Parts: sequence; structure tokens; C-alpha cells
Amino acid sequence: MNEFFAHLLPAEVWQTRRVEENGLCYLEFTSQDVELLHRLGIEVDNLGPRLVACMWNEREPQEIGGYLVVDNVGDGLAFDGWHSSFAEVTPVAIHNLARAHDG
Repeated sequence: MNEFFAHLLPAEVWQTRRVEENGLCYLEFTSQDVELLHRLGIEVDNLGPRLVACMWNEREPQEIGGYLVVDNVGDGLAFDGWHSSFAEVTPVAIHNLARAHDG
């Protein structure tokens, strides 16, 4: 995921927003991060997404990670979200699943 995000995000975002603790890393984005989410292929609208969390483990020889997308809270439910831990899955794919689930 380091390579994926370092390629898509400006260096200052990567350096200031990436949190690492004992090899466990994450980045979080909210609906206020319109430009950053756009760089990840996610378009923000009046529904969301409310939260996009990207998490991975750098301690393992093969990087393990995944995404959690909370699309919206507008229908009275706690949230509509999806997560994935497959390397070939992207944040936009998980966002699309969360949005489709909302309908």
C-alpha cells in the first residue's frame, strides 16, 4: 500500500497524515478531503463518503491491508460500509460497494 498511496498522494499528505505504530499503518479521509479522495478515484457528493480508512501491516513480508468505507448515515442506520483485505482491491471499488449497498 505504501507504493499505491505514495504514487497517488502528495508527499506532504503522505508524511503528515500517515500514522504508523509498530508497523501497523493507516490513513483516514473524510468527506472534507474532496481533493484527496478524488486522487483515490472517489467522488464526494451530498451522501458521502463519511469515512475512508486505509490500513496495512508493514511488519509482514507480504504486506497485508484493507479499506473501510462508511458511505453515509442518512437513512437512520449507523452506517453503510464495506471493507476488503485483498491486495488487488482499491478504495474506489470498496466505495462503490458501500454506495450500491446503500440503495
